[in-house]
Amino acid sequence: MKYKIIETNQADHSIVVRFFTTKTTEAMLAVQVDEQGNILRGRTDYSIDLPVPAPRGAALDAFIMAYAPTAWFERKEAVADGSPDASLDFLSGVLGVEQGAGAVSLPADTLEGAKARKLAELAEWRYRREIGGVVVGGARIKTDRESQATVTAALISITQGLATSIDWKAEGGVWITLGLPQITGIAQAVVAHVQACFTLERQYSQDIAAATTIEAVQAITFPAVFGV
Repeated sequence: MKYKIIETNQADHSIVVRFFTTKTTEAMLAVQVDEQGNILRGRTDYSIDLPVPAPRGAALDAFIMAYAPTAWFERKEAVADGSPDASLDFLSGVLGVEQGAGAVSLPADTLEGAKARKLAELAEWRYRREIGGVVVGGARIKTDRESQATVTAALISITQGLATSIDWKAEGGVWITLGLPQITGIAQAVVAHVQACFTLERQYSQDIAAATTIEAVQAITFPAVFGV
């Protein structure tokens, strides 16, 4: 199975992904082509809503592949390789006949799908933990992405001689004056905190990858996040 991300939508926090295979190519699945022969729309173009924050790397790949119409491609390519499934012949007798509205059986979950959802849950958990703040010298320092950048800028300003001290507003409206030793300590604490969050995410992602059953994936839980 192959795919391409062909569109991004910032407003909806979503992407459009085109799935295809070596045997069932993009060209074979095209339903709209421009004058230059570029494929504008394909039969297997899927709009996928992303979690916040969006997963990256292997987690993004696993998340996207959970939406891949694998069974559809398998059926399509199996039929292309041989005769149609004769077991469907009985359906000719019920074509167009109204049937009772019974319960609809949804397809069973897959191990790959369970892993993709757990990885997305893990990414969200890590992000919430990352931005939860860290205590330095009795003051709670914010660690959201903007605050991380601000700490870095403050450290650079002092080390480059642009300022000798900085007035810093910690969480809860607590004001502190920071010189080089203090801002260095805060920067080290923030970096250590953020790195620890990503290290935990990596460890849990390895546990998810190693799981061999859906039940094992679902049994993986993450500690409660406080201070967010």
